[in-house]
Amino acid sequence: MIVNNFKVLIKNNFTTFTAAFFSEGSSESFIVSVRLLSNQASSTIPYNAFFVLAVPIAIKLKENLIFEGTVSQKIYSNLVKANKKYFKFHKEKFNIKTNILIETKNNNQEYAQFFTLGLDSMYTLFKNQKLNPLRISYLIYIDGFDIRLSRKQLLKKTHTNILKVAKKLNKEVIFISCNIRDLSDKILEWSKYHGAAIAGCAHCTRDTINHIIINSADSYLFQEAKNTGTGKEIDKIWSSERKIFCTGGLGLDRLSKAQKLVNGDFSELVYSFLRVCWVNSEENINLLNCCKCEKCFRTYLVLIAAGAPIKMLAFNMLDLKNLSKVVLPYDNVAAMMTWKKAVKAIFKRQDLEELQPHLENIFDNEVKSF
Repeated sequence: MIVNNFKVLIKNNFTTFTAAFFSEGSSESFIVSVRLLSNQASSTIPYNAFFVLAVPIAIKLKENLIFEGTVSQKIYSNLVKANKKYFKFHKEKFNIKTNILIETKNNNQEYAQFFTLGLDSMYTLFKNQKLNPLRISYLIYIDGFDIRLSRKQLLKKTHTNILKVAKKLNKEVIFISCNIRDLSDKILEWSKYHGAAIAGCAHCTRDTINHIIINSADSYLFQEAKNTGTGKEIDKIWSSERKIFCTGGLGLDRLSKAQKLVNGDFSELVYSFLRVCWVNSEENINLLNCCKCEKCFRTYLVLIAAGAPIKMLAFNMLDLKNLSKVVLPYDNVAAMMTWKKAVKAIFKRQDLEELQPHLENIFDNEVKSF
């Protein structure tokens, strides 16, 4: 794979960084673009961003990487060290041809957190807000990742809700637009790539930001980090001398995080703005969540098990009668453990007897042998 033709375009207060990704098996290049407000963007072309975005793709394609830009020595060294443990290189040695640069260390202490309105990002944000309200200055959301760039109205609604949470906690929001999924989804699973995608976009942010928090899911509790796109050991691989990545929310499963949120000072923000759905459509733009899919039901039940009220704005259209139509994710260890813990907790509570009949036959024989 060759990555070159780096460009920057500044127009109407927005900065767009682009680079051409050329694969050996393709007749034309794919132009990767990252766009954000100019006053929130890097002052120079962020070569590290495109390097981070390119590495997992080149590995999956079993191609060496010719990167015609300068790369942080720290990222390069991290990658070499992580080779045997986290990456399955296609050859005895994965060749990277590029120019290495030792960057000047960034001595600022400005923190940013990736924030999607999801349960993990809510937990990370509110935990830090309680411990040190001034630690996190910026919330970062990336258009084109969990919501595709073509879904304009849904993105607008999501932006509005993120801004409401940010205003309540006095945070500045950085909205980034990136098209990398149009390329990556054809090559490797998003669940194994999203960490690098997140980190790559973060390298495009303003120079003063030097600590970026990536939210931890609970999958690392059930499977090795090398099988996921993010994790304590993986996230830090993408750190340069000027931007350091760390993992937030470690040590707790989804139910434990929900309990902290329900019993915390910002529970009403959770009930009002939590967004976990991956299938919500433009037709239901006024809904935060579709209230019909497996993930919506799983998250709703986890919150109920943790002590949340049965009626929540975030799931205002959820009908437990539809639970019988939900197909459980048998091949997802972490998700199934969350289902089992939530259902078990609900059956232990006498005040939730009205929910219990809907859950009696939720697990079939295949799951019982799990």
